[in-house]
Amino acid sequence: MSFIIFSDPVSTPKIINSHPAPLDPGYPDFGGRGMHGLVTHAAVLHFYKQLGRPTNFTEVTLHRVNEDYDKGPRLVYRRVPIESEDTPETLQVRVKDMEIIQLRDFWSRYTETGVIPHAPRQNRLIGDRAQLLEEAKRIAIAQYPKG
Repeated sequence: MSFIIFSDPVSTPKIINSHPAPLDPGYPDFGGRGMHGLVTHAAVLHFYKQLGRPTNFTEVTLHRVNEDYDKGPRLVYRRVPIESEDTPETLQVRVKDMEIIQLRDFWSRYTETGVIPHAPRQNRLIGDRAQLLEEAKRIAIAQYPKG
């Protein structure tokens, strides 16, 4: 988790967080209390396993910090491949690599343009599977109690 505080010339200071999984502000997602470090990656892998169908990606999400934990507007995101043999540890390596690339690209664009993008999710991430998501989070927190 990375918090970045900055000011632009026409507004108040902003705080941006890099989250290592998909977020869908205002809807069930892989954010919230306890969702950090290996817990997040374990929750993603458990969720997709419970669905009974493979998925081939997770996301790295930059979002504004607001009063609701991990619910600030999405600014940018990048997909990260999930391999069939992934563990939370192996997935974390690729996610961290992508976080570095995404942060570098975000700040480069912001420096050049002064514009902060906004990337709302067009389709709901979890939909009617919120119960499966909560179970995946519970399992992941039990598996990695210290994150």
